[in-house]
Amino acid sequence: MSSPNGLSVPTFVIGDVHGQYEKFVRVLRDAELITGDLRWSGADSALWLIGDLVDRGPDGIKVIDLAMRLQREAAAAGGSAKTLIGNHDILLLAAFHFGDWPRKRRTESFAAIWERNGGNLEDLALLDGPQVAWLSNLPAMTHCGPYLLTHGDTMLYTRYGGSEAEVNESFRHILQTMDPVAWYRLLSEFGEHRVFTSTTGPRRAQEFLDQFGGERIVHGHTPVSRITGEEADAVTAPLIYADGLCIDVDGGMYLGGPGFVYRLPELTLE
Repeated sequence: MSSPNGLSVPTFVIGDVHGQYEKFVRVLRDAELITGDLRWSGADSALWLIGDLVDRGPDGIKVIDLAMRLQREAAAAGGSAKTLIGNHDILLLAAFHFGDWPRKRRTESFAAIWERNGGNLEDLALLDGPQVAWLSNLPAMTHCGPYLLTHGDTMLYTRYGGSEAEVNESFRHILQTMDPVAWYRLLSEFGEHRVFTSTTGPRRAQEFLDQFGGERIVHGHTPVSRITGEEADAVTAPLIYADGLCIDVDGGMYLGGPGFVYRLPELTLE
């Protein structure tokens, strides 16, 4: 039995995979969400990938393909396996759509920005129409019971709408409209990290929740080790911080972290 504001089914979250396909498969198997032959075995459970499927690792397209297939298989089994859009997923799309725009000597192109941020040329070569369409329709944020899931620990979402629905529509509009200036602005804003870690972090986190709803923010974008200072390979669980209002699930797979699946716990209303 879930609380009035709780989770109706077991709900799992995986942070930034960044092309680390083998680690992705291992953590899914360890959580018994897929079988040995990579088929969905989570029954009616819900799985959310927090974004940044690609870049900084060797197998971004394999991660995308598995995420797409698990989405279909989970839905057929009465569960769900869904994904939020991350800034590196948008970077890959930008390199695909705009390449060397703008063609100016002193302005870095989308392709150059993507490569500088860990873009894998093989991913770009293998990216196809169905994958582009799937990525372009991913939401930017979602609610799972009392939890608000976003990719980034950033206030940029507040500048794209006043509600979950408005933000998701704004992102979808940008990703489906070939306006490179809007894409450039969005990617630039994703440069913001760690807005909830300072002394004002709890207040800003509460303001974020007051605007979009929910009791806890679950995010990726900033590896846990970049906040705690520990070695990435020692990170096997999320970081709960900002007076308990924020949960960072980016295990830093591309930095050497083993990765983990985090099951969202029930929150009982006081």
